[in-house]
Amino acid sequence: MSISAEQNEFVHMEPSEILKVLPLQPAAAILCFGAESAAFVSPMAERVGRTGRIVLVEEPQSGFAENQIATGVREVVTVISLSGENEPSLPLDDRSMDWVFMIHSLHQFYFKGILTPLFKEIRRIHKPDGKLIVIESEPTESSGPSVQLRIPSTQMNSIVYPNGYFLFEAMPLEQNMYLGFYKRQPHYNLPDDDDLGN
Repeated sequence: MSISAEQNEFVHMEPSEILKVLPLQPAAAILCFGAESAAFVSPMAERVGRTGRIVLVEEPQSGFAENQIATGVREVVTVISLSGENEPSLPLDDRSMDWVFMIHSLHQFYFKGILTPLFKEIRRIHKPDGKLIVIESEPTESSGPSVQLRIPSTQMNSIVYPNGYFLFEAMPLEQNMYLGFYKRQPHYNLPDDDDLGN
């Protein structure tokens, strides 16, 4: 399914509208980074159904994501914390996630200098055909993260590709935001991934 927008056409930033153009399947397992991911939970739950799984990553003891989850979808949602300051670790099984969403969060790990070790962990929990969604803001004055902490869409692929994912589709969003749809590179491992398999 193509998610390419027509020239000068921007997709409305409602989570349900964004998810409509992504090939989410029933029973899919989804991992989400970023406080804004809580807004995606209800429409995600509609797509993956009761046999699906949605995992939200939040700061320890913050309680933000848990407080934002609608009661009707709690049965498919788990809230976890990322541990390890310099070597991030996720309490998830190997090859257990179909999708990873990084919603206004990749830049945080990038500027903290821990994006590469985080991607190693993402590759560990991603299935071989795993898909990655990155939503970020262009470095222009608009609502969202500080301009100094934004990564332009023209540079995002040079950051993500060396970490094992290739750009499948790109889509501009309203309010100077953009979405990158990446797929895991087949048979790709970094030197320290030897124990992860392909």
